[in-house]
Amino acid sequence: MKKFLCITLALVMSLLCLFSCGSTPFDRAVSHLKSCGLESMEYNQEQINNITSNIATSQYFTLEGKILRVNHCVKSQNNGSLKWAYLYEFELESDASSMFRYAEVMGEYHVQNGCIVAYGSAPEIEGISF
Repeated sequence: MKKFLCITLALVMSLLCLFSCGSTPFDRAVSHLKSCGLESMEYNQEQINNITSNIATSQYFTLEGKILRVNHCVKSQNNGSLKWAYLYEFELESDASSMFRYAEVMGEYHVQNGCIVAYGSAPEIEGISF
């Protein structure tokens, strides 16, 4: 009986690991925008540090935690304009909420899910499924 219980437990744990190693909500958001034809560029740590420095001097909001990831997606339109979207992942949900309030002013479209905020001029933002 103990062998059966151990084998069952090991099998369940293996299945949990297999299925939980999928993409993150941030990755799913980026994938959605890519599937809609937007080109994606993930920022490196130096670029994120520059954003953090700019926020530190901003009058709009302050960060209590860190910015973990930033992705910028764009698509050229036939009329020469650009559709764009920024995706931010924050360490703290309070920072994401602050960015979301800022995004309401900066982007025509904006969504938040926990520590992730997406905003911009691309209507595809509203179709993001976290």
